[in-house]
Amino acid sequence: LGRREAVNSYDTAPGTSNKPQEEKNDVTHKSSLTVEELLQKMIKKPENNVRGVTDTSLIPSDTVELQLAGVLASQGYYTSDLEYNGNDFVIAKMKPNFTVTDKYFLRNKPINLLSYKQAENYGEFQAVYTETRTVRPAIELYMGYIIVDDGETLSIYNRYGDFCTTFDDTEYIPAYTRDSAGNPLFYRMTTVQSGLFDEEGLKVLEKDSDEREDDEKRVNLVREPHEKDETVYVEAEIEKKGEGNPIYEETKAFYRLSDDGSYFALSNYDDRSEGRGVYFDYPAYYGLSDSSESLAVKLFDTLTQTADGKLTILHDALWAYSRSGYDFTEFEFKRAYNFSGGLGCVVTEPYYQDGGLYFVNSSGNRAFSTTRLYENNVERYIMENFVPPISNGPESIGYFYYDHGLVRVRKETIDAWNYKYDNMKRYLSSEEILINTKGEEFPVPSGYEIKAYSNGMILLKKDGLYGFMDYTGAWIAEPVYTEATPFSEGLASLTTKDGRVGMIDTSGNIVVPFEYQSISSCSSGIIAAYHPNDGWQILRKMTLTAE
Repeated sequence: LGRREAVNSYDTAPGTSNKPQEEKNDVTHKSSLTVEELLQKMIKKPENNVRGVTDTSLIPSDTVELQLAGVLASQGYYTSDLEYNGNDFVIAKMKPNFTVTDKYFLRNKPINLLSYKQAENYGEFQAVYTETRTVRPAIELYMGYIIVDDGETLSIYNRYGDFCTTFDDTEYIPAYTRDSAGNPLFYRMTTVQSGLFDEEGLKVLEKDSDEREDDEKRVNLVREPHEKDETVYVEAEIEKKGEGNPIYEETKAFYRLSDDGSYFALSNYDDRSEGRGVYFDYPAYYGLSDSSESLAVKLFDTLTQTADGKLTILHDALWAYSRSGYDFTEFEFKRAYNFSGGLGCVVTEPYYQDGGLYFVNSSGNRAFSTTRLYENNVERYIMENFVPPISNGPESIGYFYYDHGLVRVRKETIDAWNYKYDNMKRYLSSEEILINTKGEEFPVPSGYEIKAYSNGMILLKKDGLYGFMDYTGAWIAEPVYTEATPFSEGLASLTTKDGRVGMIDTSGNIVVPFEYQSISSCSSGIIAAYHPNDGWQILRKMTLTAE
């Protein structure tokens, strides 16, 4: 951050255009207008802002002209991951130092589609991943890195366009998390010896060897980077060998790119203690504490054996909050997150006794009640509580940390009678909501579904259409767009009904014109955009403001 960049040139000089000039003396006009034409003339068409637009076909394609990154860099501008505002930032085109195809994609890639379903007989709400394939864009971004696909090889460039290395993304997988220094991380699945199995105590003992017996089986376990289940199933020999049986597990080893970007260096990152809760392409400052309160953690492993004889290693943790080196809570939280907006989000179990997802204040006490017992419209007592998100990918952005006074939570209800007398959780509903620092629910319009919350902007969906409402309840973009990306670093993309994609800021100003086929989310100040005629472009969010 704060690095000044070398001047890059661009093919078109500033202020010039390839469009033919209009004739200045064109006096041709219709002698009369129909009532319908008069009404159309009275409609105020948007110029450079989408506020109030209900017909996306009225949004012009040429509302803004992007500046040139090389020219701005020569004037002292640099690329920044801070939140965009129209007073201090500009969006500029960069001429990359690498060659990229003019096609949108060259091949496909495997992905896991996420959906939610409820188990039968009022069971728990669950995340379901379905394996499928989709196109791989020729340029993808990952936390400020530019990944270029030539159809056979993936190459990584830094955000200034300098080549780093080639890689196989099935071997080094983007982890969508950062270490404490802010470095983007990748992971590999690897087999390690976790310890020894004591047949009597069912516990992990101290390691005594890194050797692996030939007859032991390697576990093939691959988890999505945002899956929250840390339970690992392993296989082991039951016959004793010395003091115990070797236990091996398939686990994640994390890597970062070296300082010069040329190779993957092993990281000592531990996801239990350093993970920020939600796994997506976030800026380095996301999830950091905004107060003097800090986190303390105790890590431990437990080993159990299932009825079928399979051993289960659970990597677990207990959390507390500290101030000036002193803990002001007990190590009682199964998960805890940095303070934001004066409160810390914690998760404890079981959810429907004293647990769930709730918030503590600077004294270590609950900031407000998150549970409620009430009678519903069929005279049945219902127990309501806040619980963690079902999945922890980009679809859950807005959880755990207050942003402009609001935070996203999942409100879950169960049948209180079944729980009290049968100790059975009969799940009745699961709903995404936003609450303020008093625990009061934000009034989302009826029928709308919360899809994301970031930068004080609520992404809402209804009847297959998307729009943005800000934290005050004002519509920034009416819900008339066919697609939208959550705000990242103060910018979000919208897709019109005729398939044009543009980008807006949190005031609704158009900062990238609605003329593209695809625009990525902003990734550490970099945007990848594909134009149907001009091919791929790299855009940079630039500023003169000191970071």
